[in-house]
Order: sequence, then structure tokens, then C-alpha cells
Amino acid sequence: MQLEQQIIEYSRKPNVSDLHITEGLPLWYRESGQLKRHKHVITREAIIEFLKKHEEHTLIPVNKLDELLAKRGDLDFATSTDQVRWRGNLYRSDNR
Repeated sequence: MQLEQQIIEYSRKPNVSDLHITEGLPLWYRESGQLKRHKHVITREAIIEFLKKHEEHTLIPVNKLDELLAKRGDLDFATSTDQVRWRGNLYRSDNR
């Protein structure tokens, strides 16, 4: 399942308030106050693909992503799909 499909699926669930997307781990989501985990691992490629698709809206130049994260530490952004609007924060952890 593509990352965007996962975001839409979980964002539309009742009582889901947060999505946690981490490279190399499954998507985690908070439902009714409890953290739950999706079964598929999220790859760096999937995150980059999603950011490239929404680059115009996030205003994050993906080709300079590593440079920006090294300089700033993290990046806040907002974007929307056809069905969901959401905000995100990108940051580097454990050299990922």
C-alpha cells in the first residue's frame, strides 16, 4: 500500500488523531488514545516519493532535503490529498 493511501485510510478513521511516519518502521497511529501499528514498513523511498508528489504544496525542495535538515534540524509543512489535509514535521534521527 502506498504511503499516501495509508495516510488517507488512517486519517479518515473515527477517533484517529495522529499518524507517526518513520523511515524503516510501520506507520503508527493514535486511535482513541492508544498507539496502534500498521503492518507495512515505510521506506525512505516512499517518504521521498510522497514529498516529491506534494512538493508544490509543502514548499520543501526535495532535492535539498538532506541539506535543509542538516542546517535546520527539522521542517514543518502542510499539504493535502484529494480527501485529507494534514500537517507534518520532518526531522532527522539516528542519521536517517
